[in-house]
Amino acid sequence: MRNIALITLLFSSPVLASTLEPCGEVSVISGETCESSSVKFDLSKCNEKESVVLAKISCSKTSNDEFTATHRGPKHNYRAVIERKSSGWGKNEYELKGKLWRHLRAQSVSQRAQTEPQKDVVVAEKPVVETAARELAGLGAPVVVAPPAPPTQVSDEDIAKVVNLFSGFTFKGSVDAYYSYNFNSAPLTTATPTALNTQSQNKYHVFDTYHDDLQFAYARLQIQKVTGPVTTTLDLAYGPTMQVVSGFKTDAGQVNAKQVYATYKPNDKWTIDVGRFTTHLGYEVIESQDNWNYSRSILFGYFVPFWHQGAKVSYAASEKLTVMALATDGWNNLYADTKQKSYGGQIAWLPTDSLSLYFNGITGSAATPTNLDASGAVKARTVYDFISVYKATSKLTFALNADLYQIGNFSATGIAAYANYRFDDEWALTPRLEFINDRDNLAFAETLSNGQEVTSLTLTLENRLTPNAVVRLEGRRDQSTQDVFTRDGSAVNSQTLGTLSFTTSF
Repeated sequence: MRNIALITLLFSSPVLASTLEPCGEVSVISGETCESSSVKFDLSKCNEKESVVLAKISCSKTSNDEFTATHRGPKHNYRAVIERKSSGWGKNEYELKGKLWRHLRAQSVSQRAQTEPQKDVVVAEKPVVETAARELAGLGAPVVVAPPAPPTQVSDEDIAKVVNLFSGFTFKGSVDAYYSYNFNSAPLTTATPTALNTQSQNKYHVFDTYHDDLQFAYARLQIQKVTGPVTTTLDLAYGPTMQVVSGFKTDAGQVNAKQVYATYKPNDKWTIDVGRFTTHLGYEVIESQDNWNYSRSILFGYFVPFWHQGAKVSYAASEKLTVMALATDGWNNLYADTKQKSYGGQIAWLPTDSLSLYFNGITGSAATPTNLDASGAVKARTVYDFISVYKATSKLTFALNADLYQIGNFSATGIAAYANYRFDDEWALTPRLEFINDRDNLAFAETLSNGQEVTSLTLTLENRLTPNAVVRLEGRRDQSTQDVFTRDGSAVNSQTLGTLSFTTSF
C-alpha cells in the first residue's frame, strides 16, 4: 500500500510530474560511430527560441551500442539516448531510444521564496473573556479547528524505488499503409495472403499484394525490458503482413508475436539470444521504414526465411569482426519439420569505415516441395547469403545481396543491387535491380518447363515528412522469360506497378 500511495503521489504532484517530460523530437542522426556522430534536436514545439539545435555527444568508454546527446537551452535542458540499430546493415546506424526528454531546472527554497508571492499569516488567539462567558452560559468552549497536516514528504529512497520500477523499458512501434496499382489490371481475388500463398493480385510481391486498393499492411509494437545483463523482448504485430510472416507450423494469424526472446550479454564480447527472433539472412527487413524501397525484393520473399525459433551466440572478436552461430527449428516454424534442427551462422566484417561485408548461411532437413518431388522426400535445404554495403560519400551508398538456394539437387540463384542517394534530410532516391534464375522452379514453386528467369527493376522516391513519418512513391516492373503474369485475362511475361506508401514509427 505504501508503494501504491507513493506512485500516486509522484504522478499527481505537479512539481514532481513536471521535472521530466517528453518534448520535441530528434530531427537528424548521422555518423557511423559515436565519435563521428551528429545529432540535431527539433525544439520548435518546446517554447525555446531556437527551433533546431545541434546536441552535444557523450560517448561511453566501454560500449559503442548507445550514447547520450544533450542540449542546454535558455529555459530547459534536453537529453536523448541514441542506440545502434539491430539490423541497420550499415545504413542509418543509430536511432532514438525512447523519447527526447526535457528537464525542468529545480529551484531552491530561497529562490522560490523570492519569486512566489508571500501569503499573509493570521494567528488567531482565543479571547479569555469570550471563553469564560461561553462556559457560564453552558455553551462550552469554542471549537478550535486544527490546522491542516503538513504535506507528506517523499524521500529520495522512495523516489528511487519508483524510478527503478519503471526504468529499463523501451518501446518501439510503426504503422504501415499503401495503395498499389497494377497496370495489368490484375483480376479480383478473395484469397487471403498467407505463408503458403504469398502472391495475390500482384504476383511475386511479398507484402504489397493487392491491386487498386488502399491497404493497411502492418502495425507493430515492441517492448523491451533491460535488467542488468539480461534484456527481454516482446515484439507484437498485426495485419496482413504479419499473417504472411507468421509462417508454416505456427500459431498463424493477423495478430502474432514477431519476436519473443531473451538476450544475455555477460560482457562486451559475448551475446546469447534464446527464443523467436528475425533471421540474419537477407539485406532487407520486415519493417518498411528500415528499407530503402517500399516493396520487398524477390530475394527477401522467396529465398530466405523471415524468422527462427532457437538459440544463437555472437562473439565480437574486434570492432571490425563479429561471428555468430545458431541452431533453430527450421524456417518460420515453432517446431522442426523432421525433428531435426537447422544450423547456421554469420561472419560480419567491416574492413573499413565505408565497407561492410556479411557472409550468412543456414542448412537443415526439410520436405521437398511437391512440384519438385511428389513424394515430399526429406532433403537438405541450404541457403548461402552474401551482403555488401559500401558508403561512397555522405550522400551515396551502394548495397549488394546475392543468394544461392538449394534443396537436394534443385537450386535457384539471385542477386539484388541497390544505390541510395540522399539529397538532404528529407529526400532520397533508390533504384533496385534484381535478377533471378529459377531454372528448377524451386524459388517460385511453379511447374514450368525449364523454369524461368525474372528481372525486376524498382525505383523509389522517398520524402521524410518528419524523422518518423515516411512517404514513398514507387514504380516497379517485373519481367519473366515465361508468360507467368496475367493482363486482361491473358498470360503475359511482364507486369508494371505504381505504389504510394505511408509509414510512421516511434
